[in-house]
Amino acid sequence: KNKVEPKTKGLLANLTSTFAMDMEVKKDNSDSKIADILTKGFVMGKIDIEKKLKALGKESDKKITSLANDLVKFNDEEIEKLKQYL
Repeated sequence: KNKVEPKTKGLLANLTSTFAMDMEVKKDNSDSKIADILTKGFVMGKIDIEKKLKALGKESDKKITSLANDLVKFNDEEIEKLKQYL
């Protein structure tokens, strides 16, 4: 609708993050370590979304802003669920 193409991360970035996560899990696949990895991912995602929302300001489409805020809320809820495993 807005004629904007989504940006994708490069193949190298995806392979690097996948490899790093595989190595971390191979070293320690305990519930607390996996919860830690997931929590860090949710926090990084939340921060990234909040930065983008702030940069867009009031110019952004209300539906997109609402969806982004829902995703931030989802991240917060999942972080809370994971805390019991840390």
